Amino acid sequence: MRRNHVRTQGHLWPVLRHSFEPLKEKLKPAYGGLWQLGMFHPPKKPETPHASN
Repeated sequence: MRRNHVRTQGHLWPVLRHSFEPLKEKLKPAYGGLWQLGMFHPPKKPETPHASN
């Protein structure tokens, strides 16, 4: 579990909101309210034209 654990302590969410307009955003309590589980789905990047050879 140590390899998969990410500790953000709340500083990541405001940066995501400022940088992207989310399609879906959700924070919910997890593990009996000890943690928060967050899902943030930004829009897809616009496709760039590929160079033709």
